[in-house]
Amino acid sequence: MKNEQDIKDLWDNAQHDSVSWPLCAPKGIASTEHKLSFVDLLILGSGNLPFMQPSDFPPPFRIFASGEAADIIASLPRYEPLDDRHGTLNGIWETTRVDDSDIIPERHFLITRGDQAARGQVTGDWVF
Repeated sequence: MKNEQDIKDLWDNAQHDSVSWPLCAPKGIASTEHKLSFVDLLILGSGNLPFMQPSDFPPPFRIFASGEAADIIASLPRYEPLDDRHGTLNGIWETTRVDDSDIIPERHFLITRGDQAARGQVTGDWVF
């Protein structure tokens, strides 16, 4: 796992808000179906990272997420917690919850592979 300064450096050097996801489901879309679209967003964000040479493999994809973004990830099917801050999603992404908004701002997440990173953001408010 990376230390807090490594995560902060990745955040500072990442592609700015490459992807965003609205909390509120679009009209006519069930909230459970909409929540699953967050995985599509992670695939899109992961695809924004530069291709790495086969000799660079693996590093795995990692997600560092704050607050509400981390809560959404932890509530997805196929999320497997390892402890209260770490887990895996779909066997693809290693996840880490970052509770310090000086490292990753609230409602944001960082998708990384090696030293490449793309930022993401959760937007809007829950509507029930």
